[in-house]
Amino acid sequence: SRLSRNDSVSNYLKLKFHSNSVLLVIDNNIYDFDNLNDKLMYGIFSVFNEYENNLRYSKSVSGKISKLKINGWIGGKPNYGFQIVHGRLVPHENESTIIRQIFKWYGIEERSISYIQNELLRLNIQSPRGNTIWNSTSIRNILHNEVYIGKQDFEIRQLKGKSKKYC
Repeated sequence: SRLSRNDSVSNYLKLKFHSNSVLLVIDNNIYDFDNLNDKLMYGIFSVFNEYENNLRYSKSVSGKISKLKINGWIGGKPNYGFQIVHGRLVPHENESTIIRQIFKWYGIEERSISYIQNELLRLNIQSPRGNTIWNSTSIRNILHNEVYIGKQDFEIRQLKGKSKKYC
């Protein structure tokens, strides 16, 4: 049973259990933090638990990076205009036509986002969420999203605010 993801949370919980005279019950085992052996076992389980969490995280990241290297989709709902076929991101027949039209209005015809919004409403084209009216932010996000020029970004968030970006 997992109580925490890392040592600091585990130690915080141990301190709270001990200071409030709480017995911890895991899988029919009772841990009394006034007992040295129970404290030791809790510590050992916490260390193994943190190791397993880090191992799972590492395998998850490795799998995602491997998929990205072969242009695979790493999960989540695909962007409007795309669908997942055999694990890869490919254009959705109907939605990709709408995306091309949005870019044509904005980039070639130099139309405003509110013009695009009104045209989509006039043409009775539903938004990505199935609404009759497109939110201007949704249109702006489509226009600024690099997935529509062939880039697929994946950012790994690590501890202490560090992250590594993969494309």
